Amino acid sequence: MTISNQYTLLPGRVSRILMLGLICVVVALAGCTDAERGDEPMEDDVEAAENLSALDSEFVQSPFENAFARVYRIDLPPGDSIAPHDGGPRVVYSTSTYALQFETNGEASERSFESGAVHAHEAGVHTVLNTADSLASYVVFERISDVDSVGPGEASTLDEVDIPEGTSHEVVLTNDAFTVHKISLAPGDELPEHFGYERVVYALSDYTVTLTDPEDESTMERSYEAGDVHHHEAGLHRVENTGSTPADYLVVAFKP
Repeated sequence: MTISNQYTLLPGRVSRILMLGLICVVVALAGCTDAERGDEPMEDDVEAAENLSALDSEFVQSPFENAFARVYRIDLPPGDSIAPHDGGPRVVYSTSTYALQFETNGEASERSFESGAVHAHEAGVHTVLNTADSLASYVVFERISDVDSVGPGEASTLDEVDIPEGTSHEVVLTNDAFTVHKISLAPGDELPEHFGYERVVYALSDYTVTLTDPEDESTMERSYEAGDVHHHEAGLHRVENTGSTPADYLVVAFKP
């Protein structure tokens, strides 16, 4: 009777042993899978690129760079994003109307921008997603180093000189790193002699201007197309519109 009962219980014990063995195998395989995944970079663990250029993104162009500034032109389609990237303090000029969701230094937010708007971002790691149904086009002026501490001395700055009646000048942004001027210089008008800090100029229209150095009265005529970017060193100068169309441009001055 005892032997019969032992044989009756054997299949149940075997089943439990087999089940325990199967569980051990599954746990062991799961552990291996987790270990393999741990060797792979997860999305949250992706290191930020050194800057926008380092991303090699099809949405980013870099038309200008010098010792203290980089300029990027961004065209980000709806639903697309720009991966995490580091950067210095920057000014952004919107060339279209759009909405973006972005994260800066771990803080997420969503904002809408009108064409022609100017805003600033602090230095740090940045991620961008286009949440609108239209192309997000904008220009980024990034500060990558300090500039020479050349000051105006006794000279007047642009916001201190008399602007011709047919011309407009507006300071659209100022902070510790930048002052941004928006200028529309009518044909034949001239901005009087004034001091300017190291600056990057972004053309908003096609125009021709003549720059005069008041120290030796030397002149230089230059023509620009909308979207062109160029640089001026700190110093005194006069600017005359010697073309036939208004000279509309953005001056991003880098404070020492």
